[in-house]
Amino acid sequence: MKQGFYFDGIDEYGVIRLTTKRNNTYLADIDERNWTKLITLELSEEQKDYVASPMDILARAYIYRNYNSKVFSIKSEENIIGMLMVRDINEEPECYELQQFFIDISHQNQGHGYESLKLILDYLYVERRYESIEVCVKEKDIKAINLYKKIGFKDTGYIDPNSEDALNLVFSFNDLDIKFQTNRESAMN
Repeated sequence: MKQGFYFDGIDEYGVIRLTTKRNNTYLADIDERNWTKLITLELSEEQKDYVASPMDILARAYIYRNYNSKVFSIKSEENIIGMLMVRDINEEPECYELQQFFIDISHQNQGHGYESLKLILDYLYVERRYESIEVCVKEKDIKAINLYKKIGFKDTGYIDPNSEDALNLVFSFNDLDIKFQTNRESAMN
């Protein structure tokens, strides 16, 4: 990535793809050169009920730094169009947590959310310190729930006593293992 390549996900056989093309959706590291662009991102009025502001997300990442928190910018071409934050959960069940995730209001409904969610799942699948990733979503955030379910997250049925109006969704990397194995077997036949 330091040589100008972007992580472009994992193909249907489980092979990592890197690209230098800049006309799609990509995850990029945040550093001293680009973090100020993140704080100019705007949430829709609806999102403000569900997602922290960009500055709050950066602050959260700092607070959770002992839990391997990481914030990625979401880019399309050369433009930063969104951001997401993941961290480790070290208590049972140990897993990754997708803490914050949004696309700037001017870039919504163009497929960037779906693509960037696939990319973070692929990134964490390659890293693979845990077998799953969880996200807590407010029940009223129907768009987000539909997006997570479309990509393969499942409702755990768990209700957090501190957030009774939210669903706990989980994505299992074992599901990707099965998909990749099935694709490899199909290709061999």
